[in-house]
Amino acid sequence: LGISRVAIVYENAANAIGYRDEFIRYFTEAGGEIAQELAYTEGVQDLRPVLTKLQQPIEAVYAPGVGKLVGQ
Repeated sequence: LGISRVAIVYENAANAIGYRDEFIRYFTEAGGEIAQELAYTEGVQDLRPVLTKLQQPIEAVYAPGVGKLVGQ
């Protein structure tokens, strides 16, 4: 994909933390850089306060655990 700098936004829950950790391992081994990590509390309904903390430059956001929230 040509992406080298990402932010991670993840739910502060065991499964999302596990996904985050594995992503970091694989992404950095491939030469990528994690620019920022932002956690949110399990069960939160509005991610806007977290997303406004994203800092540039980033090329993508990896967000394990967000699917439950977006699907509501």
